[in-house]
Order: sequence, then structure tokens, then C-alpha cells
Amino acid sequence: MHFFHLLVSAQQTARAFTGTYGINYGRIADNIPSPDKVVKLLRAAKIKNVRIYDAEPSVLNAFKGTGLELVVGLPNGFVKEMSANADHALNWVKDNVKAFLPDTRIVGIAVGNEVLGGSDNEMEVALLNAVKNVYNATKKLGISDVVQISTAHSQAVFADSFPPSYCVFKDGVAQLMKPLLEFFSKIGSPFCLNAYPFLAYTYNPDKIDINYALFQPNEGIVDNKTHLHYDNLLDAQIDAAYAALEDAGFRKMEVIVTETGWASDGDENEPAATPSNARTYNYNLRKRLAKRKGTPLRPKKMLKAYIFALFNEYQKTGQSSEKNFGLFKADGSISYDVGFSGLQDISAASSLLSLKPIFSYSKEQEAFSKSIDRRRTGKRLRKEEMSRGKKKKRKEEKKATWISCCSWCLHDCWCLSWNFGNTGNSSSRVLFVSNSNHNFNIDSAVEVMTTFFDLILYEIPD
Repeated sequence: MHFFHLLVSAQQTARAFTGTYGINYGRIADNIPSPDKVVKLLRAAKIKNVRIYDAEPSVLNAFKGTGLELVVGLPNGFVKEMSANADHALNWVKDNVKAFLPDTRIVGIAVGNEVLGGSDNEMEVALLNAVKNVYNATKKLGISDVVQISTAHSQAVFADSFPPSYCVFKDGVAQLMKPLLEFFSKIGSPFCLNAYPFLAYTYNPDKIDINYALFQPNEGIVDNKTHLHYDNLLDAQIDAAYAALEDAGFRKMEVIVTETGWASDGDENEPAATPSNARTYNYNLRKRLAKRKGTPLRPKKMLKAYIFALFNEYQKTGQSSEKNFGLFKADGSISYDVGFSGLQDISAASSLLSLKPIFSYSKEQEAFSKSIDRRRTGKRLRKEEMSRGKKKKRKEEKKATWISCCSWCLHDCWCLSWNFGNTGNSSSRVLFVSNSNHNFNIDSAVEVMTTFFDLILYEIPD
């Protein structure tokens, strides 16, 4: 049930998901922190991409001016109404999205959640027109180039997902799915998938190695059709979706994981729902996302995922596991340690949003900085040599500056930042550097920094 996106306008594709990591902020509990405290928690954790399941004004107002990117949800209960009445869709988008832009960075609208493959056939039939009416509303309001429309699917839409290459959409789903995919293909929306190795393992503990589900060392599986090797279940689930899309004629559509997570507690028939397993899954998932890699079937499509969920939500219905997916407990303390700090540990001084410069550099740092600058200058000069005779472009002023690491990975890392002068590009490049005798937690550092910076990673050899 996630969302992030490649927003398509007539002139350009806007990026609605920064980096690779996002989170679902559900609120089916009356004892969780207020939205303003949640913002502090998210900013300290350096989580920029957030998905909610409604468009609650108090949440949208709390996110105002924070730079956090938000996907709002149009609940399932509104799908039939929005499908039947375009004016209602226009008013909903106007009141719940347009009214908060641009101060609140709403980058997407998720129309319904896991509608197809569910038990309400009328809602399934209504979904496509609801999506179209909401999209047309964004067009009329002039926000279609910054707000992407999509809907998330559970794995119930697939006939079979093992091995991945054999996956296709169920017969009853395919007739509704194909026109939906055709529309999303036209407007540049991804296929949003809620993928849960936890559920797959819970239903098939005798057939699935728990290490395979938890990103732990294991033999993995080989798809006998593609001969691709999978060392974790999430990659296999995603590639199963890619296979189904290709079978339906949408090979180029991107798959975004809109929900994935692991429960830390559950009923007697859910023995894998433990704090230890939840920590292992979510910690290893962060490392997996930090590598900015694709899947075996789509190695060039960087995996992006929203984690489910921010908080435990005790008022949810269903099995106990459904209430215990939170990285944080209701009081804002961590459920288990994956590198985040709880609310009680957060202070303004430790906010990761401001990276303070280091003013005293070691000789090694200074020498390395100059070396990198020389290499970059040489590369630029060679480029100019090759393009002689062509119109000269304005030279960019590139200055290397050492900045402190965010302290999140608890190591004194070397971080080198280049500012790109007056080129209209406000971004910076950050270079993480480590000696091999220095315990450099690259996975942690990458996750923190990927959200806001374009990274180049190096490691200094002995």
C-alpha cells in the first residue's frame, strides 16, 4: 500500500520518491504521538517519503514546510462515490490536496488500497473510473505534474508467484487489471505492490526457509525458466510482479513496493512474529535498499519501498500480528533497534537535517580532498578538449568541503561534499570515505544520506 512515483507532465517526469526508503504512517490507535511529534521523529530518522491512508487535515498541516514528501490515500469507502461522480472527485482533490499545496509536499494520491482481488466486486469494477476521475481532477486543478495517481495491490491479484517467472494475474483479476494498467502506463504511474515475506512464510513455513524470508544467508532458489538466482524472498515477490506485468503486455512498468514489513508479535499460529525476526527483516531490508540495486530480473530498476509501519496500531482488527508491525511503539519508543532513535532520545541538536561543517581537517582529509579536486579538474579539462569547437558551456564552480557525518552510524566517517555553484542545481554530491581499518558502517550511512544527496561511494584501500 505504498506510493512514491515518477510523475509525468507534458514536458517532464517529476520524481516523487527520493532515495529508496519510505514508511507508512497509519493511525488506527488513539495512543500514538501527535502529528507534530511524528514529524520530529521522521526528520530525526531521516525518512523523507511518507504514506498515509487518508487525508487528515491535522497531519497535512503538521507536514507543512517540513520538506517531507507525502502520499495521501483516498480510502476504499470513497471509491464507488468517486467513480460515480466526477464532481465529488474534483471537490475531494481540491479540499484535501490542492488546498495544502505547495507548503505541504503532497506527491501522490493512492486511490483505494488492495481493491482488486478483494471481496467487493462492485468496488473492483468502480476502481478504474475512480482513478480516472481523481486524475482528471488533478488535471483541472493544475497539479497533475506534481501529484501522481496510483493504487496498491496485494499479492492476491496473482494466480501463482512461484517460481517468479511463472507469475500471471488471476483470470478474474486480469480483465479489470489490464485497462487499469493501460491507464497507468499512459500517465506514467508505477505498479504498486504490497509484498510481505512475513505472510508468505507464515502460510508456508514448511516450504520456505525463514533465512530466505529474512535476508539471512541461505542457499536461495533458482528460477528454472530464467535460471536467475534469488537469495531473498522479497526480490522473488517483486520479480513475480514484473513477470505478471510482462505477461499482460506492460514490460516497462516499474514496480514499487508500497508496503513491506515484519510483525514483532502475533497469535499462536504466527510463531515467526517476534521482535528478533522483525528487527532482522527490517534491518536487512534497510541494507538491501541502501545498495540502490534492482532485482535479478530488473537489475537496473532500483528497488524502492515503503516500510509497514511507523507505529504499532492496537485498534486494528484481525490477528495480533496486524497490530504489531510498527518500528515504534505507541509511546514513540523503538520497538527494536534498526538504527533509529525514539522520541525521548530526539533533540534539536541531534536533528540529522542539518549537517554541520568540520572546520579542522586532518592532513589525510585535506590531501584526499585536493586529490579528488585535481582528478575532477583533469576530467573536466579533458571533456573541454574533446568538445573544442562547440559552444562552451558555463563552467561550474565545484568546491570540495568536508562535512561531518550525521552521527547516525555512530562512527567518525569522512564525508566530502561538493557544492555546484550557481548552476541552478541545488543538489550536492557527497562522498563517503573510509579507511579499511576504520569500522565504517556504509549501509547505515548510505541509508541516511541517500534521501537527500546524490551519492558516490569510495573506500580507501590499505
